[in-house]
Amino acid sequence: MLRSWPPEISELIGIDLTNLQHSCAGASSKLHELTENVARRILDLAPAGRSTLSRGLKAWPELTFADFMIEVGKGFNAAIPLKDRGEWQDYLAANAAEVRRLSAVIAGAEREIDAIVYDLFGLDAADIALLEASLAKAA
Repeated sequence: MLRSWPPEISELIGIDLTNLQHSCAGASSKLHELTENVARRILDLAPAGRSTLSRGLKAWPELTFADFMIEVGKGFNAAIPLKDRGEWQDYLAANAAEVRRLSAVIAGAEREIDAIVYDLFGLDAADIALLEASLAKAA
């Protein structure tokens, strides 16, 4: 049964929502900073005057190191020096793991926020499924 508008939010629920929002925003800010820092570092491999990454290199967190080296070759017409490959592989692996961790924090906080909001409005499983299907189509 749907509840009236606006929903009544207890102080405890308000605190929970605020904490989840802070968690989500903090992780999002760290994720943005991390991806920008890695992008700048990847540009160190670029020829002089190059200031943007190709679509393939922007996807560095999802690439294997072998695929990353292929993208560097395609995007910059260059190769990572053999002596630097181990350092680059470790650097990218550590940062990709942090991207996955931060993304999981954001997704978890968003799921918790959704659950609280669904409860506030008294949505049942069928309502939630309908809403989420509608949102998935819009995305």
